[in-house]
Amino acid sequence: MLDDGWFHARRTDTAGLGDWWVDRSVWPDGLKPLADAIHDHGMQFGLWFEPEMVNPDSDLYREHPDWVLQATGRLPLPHRNQQVLDLTNPDAFAHVLEQISTVLGECDVDYVKWDHNRDLLEAGTNTRGGAPAVFGSFGIEWDIRQASESDLARIAQWIAWYKQERAFLHSGRVVRLDVTDPGVMTHGVVADDVSRAIIAHVQYEESPSNRGVWLRVPGLDPKAHYRLKWAGPAAEDPEDVLREASRRDWDPLSESGPLGPDATITGAALGTIGVRIPRCHPETIRLIEIVRV
Repeated sequence: MLDDGWFHARRTDTAGLGDWWVDRSVWPDGLKPLADAIHDHGMQFGLWFEPEMVNPDSDLYREHPDWVLQATGRLPLPHRNQQVLDLTNPDAFAHVLEQISTVLGECDVDYVKWDHNRDLLEAGTNTRGGAPAVFGSFGIEWDIRQASESDLARIAQWIAWYKQERAFLHSGRVVRLDVTDPGVMTHGVVADDVSRAIIAHVQYEESPSNRGVWLRVPGLDPKAHYRLKWAGPAAEDPEDVLREASRRDWDPLSESGPLGPDATITGAALGTIGVRIPRCHPETIRLIEIVRV
């Protein structure tokens, strides 16, 4: 196994991470002669990568500092002279995949040693915005001394709901849904036995169109039937969910049928066609509970 140091400008551990091409000043003929010699001895050739990491002293970082995992407006503290790439960014992912694929295509590599040598600090993203706290360590980013009595009552409802659902939210399989609207992100948790899911639809900025989005939920039983309903304290008044958040007055299409009280939909239909959510006001979130019937 050829370890750390074979790639561009990697003469110390302070530079080069992110520039995944063979350093010709060290390997003028590339890695193929080495790989061939190892194979001639009846052994396998392995190669070291740490694809999710980047040194500030690298061509990649100098060109794309915005590809680093970060909370909005600031970089995390460095660790091991490294930052962490946001591989949920399609451009960053495509770049890393293309570089690694090129290296692996230049010679016969039998296995990859993939290291992950540092913790993730302030692992925010410039691409997708924040995953709301109810799916992780529930928190309230608010000085509640400024909250009204009705606000405090609503907060108490959400805390009670979270405590009730915490075991499920922390034990299921996390899924991210692909949507066509760059102003929307959606994610959730699917039970290991695919009997249930809770999905969040997050409209975190203005949509470029009035079409709404279709939420195609992966990982459900394709043959089973599921019933959908709004989740959380807001579910006490289902019409209130869209009345407060939806921009249906701008939307020529009707709201989604499968969210009716008696309607069901198969897991196959949910995974391939999905359920439609209309265009919503920015900085609003809806939770959808999906239960097998």
